Amino acid sequence: MRVVNFNGGDSGSPNTPEWHAWRQAGIGGSDAGVIAADAGLIKPAPWMKGLQYLFLKKIGKAPPEEVNPAMRRGQMGEAPARRAYERETGNIISPLFGEMDEFPFVRASLDGINFEGDLITEIKCPSDRVHALAKMGTVVDYYKPQLAHQGLVVWGHPDNWRDKMFHYVSYIPEKDELAKPVEIPAQDLGKLAEKLLKAEIQFWKSVAEAIPPCGSEWLAAAAEFIRCDGTLDSAKAARETARKRMVELLGEKDRMEGGGVMAYRSTSDGRIDYKAAFEDLTKQVQLPDGFDIESFRAKGSESVYVKQGGN
Repeated sequence: MRVVNFNGGDSGSPNTPEWHAWRQAGIGGSDAGVIAADAGLIKPAPWMKGLQYLFLKKIGKAPPEEVNPAMRRGQMGEAPARRAYERETGNIISPLFGEMDEFPFVRASLDGINFEGDLITEIKCPSDRVHALAKMGTVVDYYKPQLAHQGLVVWGHPDNWRDKMFHYVSYIPEKDELAKPVEIPAQDLGKLAEKLLKAEIQFWKSVAEAIPPCGSEWLAAAAEFIRCDGTLDSAKAARETARKRMVELLGEKDRMEGGGVMAYRSTSDGRIDYKAAFEDLTKQVQLPDGFDIESFRAKGSESVYVKQGGN
């Protein structure tokens, strides 16, 4: 690992122009989750942005990400969490900034690493739900790529991770509450790290070549889709104008046809609102114990939607 020095004080996120420029010029730990999610290695967290946004951010075509309350809370809680961790465990750790020897664009701002360099500590100030999971010894999947990424930076290829350890630390600043650190043997994340590194190399290649990660074939298909979408909108508007005119010409007649088009009147009974009927029925009738409405649900299905939007 190549160590990079910043005047960050007691923080793994010094928030200086030099630090931001350094992060911009490589893949950081917070980027790893986005890349892992796109590669199908994890299910993305609801708050994660997509790979296209990350690409635009790295080539300087996305607006700077604003520091939201959750991010600010995490930054403020990092130092007291580190002190609480050191008191609890006796492990002395320090923030560190580094780049992977083999691939310098793979870089990380570590919340803490011990003097021997065999223990990486990652600090989070998460939601109450995620903190409760940490207290039970569970790390949510969308944080694991960040740990694997840090291991790559510090220790290199996962073949070198024997006898190395991650500590995941969850801390609630408002209560000064530290969960017992979750110990993760580094080799447990070795397979994830190998797959993540391949995805990161591919992503950075797209950044270096300024070609969106979706690829040129997708871009061509997207351009054609947008062109056809515009034509379709115009055709729909013209079709609706013609339809309204034929309805006017139908007048009071029940049926009229010609030129390959037919217009006719049709009546039907209104729909029964079965949901409202069921809710009304449950107010009048005592349902038997063990009744489960979900047992009547049909098998789900999957659909793929394509529409204009995104970056």
